[in-house]
This record gives sequence, C-alpha cells and structure tokens, in this order.
Amino acid sequence: MTLELTEKQHILLDRYLDTVLENYKSGAWTLMDARLHLAQAFTLAANDQSSVVNYMQTATNGDEDA
Repeated sequence: MTLELTEKQHILLDRYLDTVLENYKSGAWTLMDARLHLAQAFTLAANDQSSVVNYMQTATNGDEDA
C-alpha cells in the first residue's frame, strides 16, 4: 500500500487527527470512539485514497480544501 498525500491532504490529515484527539480530550468521544474513527480511516486508506480523504473531510465538518 502506497499512500501519497498532496500538501492540502496533509493539512486535512492534521485537522482530522486534531478533531479525533480534541473530541476525546473534551469528553465528546470515549477512547473506543476515537479508536473506531482512527481504525476506519486506516482501513479506508488501505483500500482507496479517495475514500479516506472523503472520510476525513466529513469528520472535520465537511471541509473540502483537500
């Protein structure tokens, strides 16, 4: 599996990770919730780059900069 991200996609990845971590930190998500979100992103990345980009966009409130 090779996943090459554009600069905008790297920014989106940073925002996605911040979203997961902040939701866990604030108590909005349990540790299990955060793990499930990260596992979903890893699974999608292994199968199809466009799927993981769409997933991260949705998780970061639909930001479509990437």
